[in-house]
Amino acid sequence: MNQEIQDYPMVDGNPHDSFEGLVELYFQLRGYITSSNKNFWVREADKKQRGYQDIDVLAIKESETVIVSVSSNLDDKVDTTKIHPSTLGHFERVLSFLTEVEEYRWLVKGSRKQRKIIAYMSGYNTSESYEKVKVLLESKGIELLSVYTIVDFLMKELRRLKGLGLKAENSLVRLMQVWIKVEKLRKTMFPDDYVPLWESSSLEESLK
Repeated sequence: MNQEIQDYPMVDGNPHDSFEGLVELYFQLRGYITSSNKNFWVREADKKQRGYQDIDVLAIKESETVIVSVSSNLDDKVDTTKIHPSTLGHFERVLSFLTEVEEYRWLVKGSRKQRKIIAYMSGYNTSESYEKVKVLLESKGIELLSVYTIVDFLMKELRRLKGLGLKAENSLVRLMQVWIKVEKLRKTMFPDDYVPLWESSSLEESLK
């Protein structure tokens, strides 16, 4: 890739939206240390000015480095016959940035496992089209992570941690804790009709 890329560290930016926050929480509660919205510049050989892009979420644990691209719509990243060049280019530029910055190089050096993930909220609702997209992405080493999987894990994990004295100032965690309390009240008041929202098939279908 013929380009010039930033070669010095950069601070994190502010979260762009709540979904990115949920993705970061998902990895944190799985034991990862995370960084998010880290901008860096890239100058392509045929361009006079620099362009900028960001790392939505970077998650680190033991010998593993995870690069996550967060999208509200999977259709923006890939279709059933090809992966959009910008999607592949994004992961390539992030890896180049981490390699160029001396202080970050250890994240992609040697035997460390590198994972590339697209976290998404919606897109490709039929199982046939979803499988085509999944196979296509996996051929390039890219995994998929749906918002349903994220929310399902977070709700169950926060319920489990409640008895361990979890104290968090994160606003998304506090909101989900309120949601859990409301669900507990619903279960008490309407036991015959109660279905947990994050486990209901209707919610799963709407979030795919």
